[in-house]
This record gives sequence, structure tokens and C-alpha cells, in this order.
Amino acid sequence: MSEATPGQQDAPIIIIGAPRSGTTILSRVLEAHPDLALIGEPRLTWRHGNERKSDLLLLEDARPEVIAHIRERFAEETRGQGKRRFVEKSPQNSLRVDFVNAVFPDAKIVHILRDGRDSTLSIFDHWNRFSGGLPKRWLGRRLREVQWRRAPYYAKDLIRRALPKSMAPVVGPRLWGPRIPGLEQMVREMPLLEVCALQWRMCVEAGCHRGRLL
Repeated sequence: MSEATPGQQDAPIIIIGAPRSGTTILSRVLEAHPDLALIGEPRLTWRHGNERKSDLLLLEDARPEVIAHIRERFAEETRGQGKRRFVEKSPQNSLRVDFVNAVFPDAKIVHILRDGRDSTLSIFDHWNRFSGGLPKRWLGRRLREVQWRRAPYYAKDLIRRALPKSMAPVVGPRLWGPRIPGLEQMVREMPLLEVCALQWRMCVEAGCHRGRLL
């Protein structure tokens, strides 16, 4: 059998789990393998062609042109690291297991779970620490991902991060983590800790339910 070429994407490893559940440390352990490229949370790549929707994508959202774009971007990143296979971890993928499976039908999907109380408190901490401002690393990664003709879909999120929190009544609240359906309205009307608990719960329930059906 001939040796695999860089970027060919054989049996990628995709780690799913609610935010703050250990997906990062597991992905970094696997990255130590010489054949694996680590691709860290390419949020806009996964949402290509479905920008108007929440992160809860369905099987029918995996249209041929969407699949082709996502696979090509992952192949480019894997080739760029000189590797033949990739490991990826995006908490948002817990909400769209069928979609992910349609894009990479030979993927090995690993679901990592953490006690909901610990995970929710950590999500809450990250909302408070990282939901504002424009970190250079975050901005640079997003600019590399986005296609300019699709940039208007993300302008609102960019503006919310750039403006002071005091402008939230005008431009809307800053958001962090998986965009579960109705997230913005929840942030407006509910205590933040409850929103964090719902993020954890929806990610875990969706990942367990759809994952077990594969």
C-alpha cells in the first residue's frame, strides 16, 4: 500500500464536547503524534454557507458545495503543517454531529464529557473574561477563515466585540461559545449562569443523542 500524501484527510479525528470539558488538552495530547495536524476551532469554516443559522446544523445543511469548501480548507491546513491526517476540536460540533459526519463520513468522533457543574462554572468564567475586545490572535484566525463576500454575515459580531460593553443596548450583547438557538435572546432575558448551563446541556444532549445513532 502506498504511503498517504499530506492533506489527504484519511480518518480524521474530531473531538466534540461542551465548552470547557477538556477538548483542548485531549487535542494537544493527540497532536504529539507525528502524523497528526491540529486544527483549532475553525468556526467560520464549519459555518460556511450556513451563516444565517445557529451552530445547530442539520444533515440537510451539508450541501455538496458546503462539504467541498470545508474539506478543501481542512486539506489546505493539513498540507500546510506537512501532515497526512488531522485532529480537530470545536465544541460547536456537539450540536451538529450528523452534519459533521456528512462532511467527513470516515471521521473518528470522540465525545468527551465533564461534570456539568464544573463545566458550567468554567463557561461562566470564560463569558466574563473573553466575550469582549478583539484579541489579535482571534482576529487573525477569523480573517484567514472568512471569504470576503461572506464577511457581512459576521460584521455584527465584529462590531459588538470592538465597541464598549456600554453599547450593548444599541448593538446587542456580546456572545461567547456555541451559538445555541435563541442564544442572543437568552442573554438579554436570563441570568448569564443559566445561559451557560443551557449551553452545556444542549451540547451534551445533542452530542450523546446523535452520536449514539451513528
